[in-house]
Amino acid sequence: MARQRAEYVNVLSGYVASTGERLLGGEITLELRAGWSADQSLAEALAGSWSRDVERQQTTVGPHRAELMIRLDGAGARGRVSRGQQKLLAAALLLAQLQCDADRGSKLAVLLVDDPAAELDAEHLEALLTEIGSLRSQLFVTALEPQNALIESLSPGRRFHVEHGKVARLV
Repeated sequence: MARQRAEYVNVLSGYVASTGERLLGGEITLELRAGWSADQSLAEALAGSWSRDVERQQTTVGPHRAELMIRLDGAGARGRVSRGQQKLLAAALLLAQLQCDADRGSKLAVLLVDDPAAELDAEHLEALLTEIGSLRSQLFVTALEPQNALIESLSPGRRFHVEHGKVARLV
């Protein structure tokens, strides 16, 4: 499983890099840490940690300890990027994964986007919506400001207004 995970992250990295460039104007790189030392097999790592794990009553090595490291322009993204950049990084990962999976034969995806305008300026919102609009997926978008021209630029569909628990279709 670790090998398959590493292979997938390797393929996904190219999609993330190009999506990240379009959304953030920077280079996003991914690094997968397996959850045990690279110079050991999983069996060796488990055997080496057995007594410590029994003492602590938890496993300290294994696939469940894997970690995906995300870098923006060469530096770790954690704790360094703004909330808007966090949103765009998360979107880049998700949108890249949807495109990667579609190219590998996955079925049509359903994408739910909650208030894409939050924490984004007009330029970044437009970039995000362009990426979202380019995907072959069923799309549900919520917005606090439904008259936002950028959101309305997405491919036409049915629009609804929800107020006090009541749903009304807009024409």
